[in-house]
Amino acid sequence: MTPLIWALIAVLGLIVFGLGLRSFVMGGFPDSAPGGDEEGRADVPMAPQQRRAWWGLGIGLVMSVAILAVFIAKGPWTYYQDRGMRLLVLALFGVWLVAYFVMRALTGAKAGESEVVMDERDRLIQVRALSVSLVAVFLVLAAYAIGLTELYWEEKAIPIDAPYHTLWSAIVVGVLAREAGILMGYAGWHSRGES
Repeated sequence: MTPLIWALIAVLGLIVFGLGLRSFVMGGFPDSAPGGDEEGRADVPMAPQQRRAWWGLGIGLVMSVAILAVFIAKGPWTYYQDRGMRLLVLALFGVWLVAYFVMRALTGAKAGESEVVMDERDRLIQVRALSVSLVAVFLVLAAYAIGLTELYWEEKAIPIDAPYHTLWSAIVVGVLAREAGILMGYAGWHSRGES
C-alpha cells in the first residue's frame, strides 16, 4: 500500500511541478528592463530564492526516488522487521537533509556580503509557498488516514510502521511542495506581468 501512496504523492507532485513549469515556460518574463528581445521579453536574472527552490526541488526529487526505490525493492511492510532497511531509509533521509542544508548554505549570502536581498515580492511568494506546502501536507495526511483505515478496516489496527511512513512522507512532501510553491509563485508573478 505504501508504494502506491508514494506513487500517488509523486504523481501529484509532478503535476504541481508541471503546472508551475508550464506557467513559467508559457508566461516567461515581462518586458520590464531594457534590452528585451523582439517578442518583448527581457533577460531578468533569477532571484536567489528561486535558484534555491530549483536546487531544493532537484535534491528532494532525487532523494525521494531513491527512498521510493528502496520501499519498492524491499516491500513497504518489511520496514518494521528489517533493521537494515530502517537504517538505509534513515540514512537516505539524513543525506537528503544534509544535502538540503548544505545547498541552502552555499546559495545564501557569501562571506563579507550582506544578507540575501528579499523584497516584498519575495516575501509574499514565500508566504504563499508555505500555504502550498500546508495544503500538500494535509493531502498526504488525508491519503494515509483514508487509505490505512480502508485497508485495515477488518483488523481494526494499522501496522506499527505506518505512522513512520506517514511522518516521513509528510516531511518530504511539505518541503518539496514549498519549493514548488516558490517556483510557481515566481512563474505566476512574471506571467501576470507584475514587476
